[in-house]
Amino acid sequence: MELRRTEQGFALYKEKDCIGECRLSPAPKGAQLAVLCILPRWRRKGYGSYLLKEVLRSFGGYDREAATVFTAPLPENAAELTFWGKFGFAAEGGQLVLSGILDDQVDRIIEAFHKADPAITLSRWRSEEGWNVLSARRAASL
Repeated sequence: MELRRTEQGFALYKEKDCIGECRLSPAPKGAQLAVLCILPRWRRKGYGSYLLKEVLRSFGGYDREAATVFTAPLPENAAELTFWGKFGFAAEGGQLVLSGILDDQVDRIIEAFHKADPAITLSRWRSEEGWNVLSARRAASL
């Protein structure tokens, strides 16, 4: 298995065949994932998890000392929601939910979201033992 950087993100190869890709846009402290796909015959074998783990690792997603923000398209079905949930992504009633945020990162992340888009309201949803879950909503446009 080989992971290669592409102009749009990453491609996953098994021997000489491309079996999956992740298209993304780098962000100041993470990335915005546009597409994560694995060819149908290679699904449910761990390749999607491997690809996403490597993408997160490449952009500091496993660095507990740094604030990182990753966004992804809302899942289309329960299986996709379960897959993304294994990596800390969650969708809640039209909300974006960010988990695994340390106490000292909360204010900076809220400020960064507000600066990037004032229509986004981000707040602490849950907190336990220094770890936080933040919930974001975008104001409805008229």
